[in-house]
Amino acid sequence: MGSKVNFYQINDLILEVYEDKTNSENGAINHFAIATDEIDKTFAHVKKLGFELIDDKIMHLPFFEHGISYFNFYGPNHETIEVCQKNKE
Repeated sequence: MGSKVNFYQINDLILEVYEDKTNSENGAINHFAIATDEIDKTFAHVKKLGFELIDDKIMHLPFFEHGISYFNFYGPNHETIEVCQKNKE
């Protein structure tokens, strides 16, 4: 059985809240996400800037009506940053 996940939207802000059974620390934040409408261009730009990619390609999940596309990379302080797009079709 997978982890539970829920999405909460307040205007343009969407919070994804899920169980992380691998982390036992209270209050731990796994990553933060930035939304885009141009996932392919954003992926190419992040690669060009030389950030260390966690995902070597754009990934997909079946959330929302048409799914999401996303990728993760490490920021300058080794924080995990997700870029995601709610797919329109």
